[in-house]
Amino acid sequence: MVAFMIQNIKNKKSSIYIVFFFLIVASALTYLHFTKKTFSSIPISLGSANTPLAHVEIQGSEYLLQVDSGCKFELVLNKEVLSHLEKHPCGTLESRDAGGKTYQSKAYILPKIKIGDFYFKNVVANEMNEDYEANITYYTEKKNREEIFKTRLGYIGRGLLEKMNILLDVPNSVIVLCDDMKQLSKAGYRVTQSVGVPFETGRAGTVLTTDTDLGKIRLSIDTGSTVSFIRSSLLQSYACTEKRYGLPYFTTSRFEIGNKDYKNIDLYLLDITSELHEIDGILGMNFLEKQAVYIDYKNKAFYIVENQ
Repeated sequence: MVAFMIQNIKNKKSSIYIVFFFLIVASALTYLHFTKKTFSSIPISLGSANTPLAHVEIQGSEYLLQVDSGCKFELVLNKEVLSHLEKHPCGTLESRDAGGKTYQSKAYILPKIKIGDFYFKNVVANEMNEDYEANITYYTEKKNREEIFKTRLGYIGRGLLEKMNILLDVPNSVIVLCDDMKQLSKAGYRVTQSVGVPFETGRAGTVLTTDTDLGKIRLSIDTGSTVSFIRSSLLQSYACTEKRYGLPYFTTSRFEIGNKDYKNIDLYLLDITSELHEIDGILGMNFLEKQAVYIDYKNKAFYIVENQ
């Protein structure tokens, strides 16, 4: 998976954050324990990188973590957070950046965490690798590295999110964890009136096919990515002289998902490794923040929904 994030810190300068994960070492099984509820609406906020943040309860304390559907791991926590938690070592996990360099990080099993009204048991949390984080973070201005790592507490990854269905509703500042579409309909979302678009899952994440000026492209749905981007090799016939955040970008006038054209979406160019042949790019928050989107992991369908 690849994630792309732009961050602003106290001095309002921009940084670009690009993440590329491969899960090489298999993690232990995580068990999802439901309370009596199978529906939970959780408040979210948007961080400095315009990516969703939610509170996670771990051993009596709350941590504001990024909700990152592009992260293959179950949970990623920085060293300081992990130092205060009861945990059991379970080996190492390996990650790889866009250039192919690999990194090792320690992995631990946490007995239980709580997200909304849902409990997860035996969660595999890997320690944030600072060298990895630094090497996949590209700054347009020089930043204080220690400040970046201090404020970056961690991520809720796809390894947990795909154990249920999720609705991301940025306009109303909530993320909903649920069991099926009927629950969303009762909550006022017009899911049943929306057309479900099938997606595929694999090491590149949740991959959705869209129709653009470049033809059909495969995009990994990534809530940890500030913007959407596309493999730069696909733009050889197009002039992209403009830059934003230090990256060239291409605006497609056609962007069809299901039976609707959302038009004029900016796609940033990025050299994605050829090993990730399953995708052509990433669908990031510059699109996902504009409307409520429902990811039905059980039935492998993606919906764009409205409130009644």
